[in-house]
Amino acid sequence: MAQPVDYFAYGTLLDQRTMRALAGEWDRLIPARLDGYRIRFGPWSDEWRGHTADLEPAPGESVHGVVYRILTPQLAEIIAAHPGYGAVPVSVVTDDDPLRAVALASRESSDVGPPSEAYLRAIEEGMRQHGFDPRIARTLRDRAAASGRQSG
Repeated sequence: MAQPVDYFAYGTLLDQRTMRALAGEWDRLIPARLDGYRIRFGPWSDEWRGHTADLEPAPGESVHGVVYRILTPQLAEIIAAHPGYGAVPVSVVTDDDPLRAVALASRESSDVGPPSEAYLRAIEEGMRQHGFDPRIARTLRDRAAASGRQSG
């Protein structure tokens, strides 16, 4: 039987159109922050022709995203669409209360490298839809640039 699950999105699934096309509708959508982590660009994607976002422990830093309340079959679809990633439990901060959720993270370590421009624009579109502070998008761009320097 399908159970509700809170899914923390921090990459391209911030874009509501992309999320809807992949997993359908959701019951709740709220901005959230995952403290103690940062985005790294590690796993390679043929679809995006670049490295994709992953979570990396980083005390004092945060990853901004949103929580979608979906059903377990929808989460299974999301996982299936992201080879090499798996669901990990996380505790996120919302305007109301801390919340237990699941996020996708790479199951294996991978080299760091730059994401494609199209991939970054897809994440930024999701950030725009949710009214994120533009400084968050600049931080994302800075992380992407640093990933490119680390891979060379």
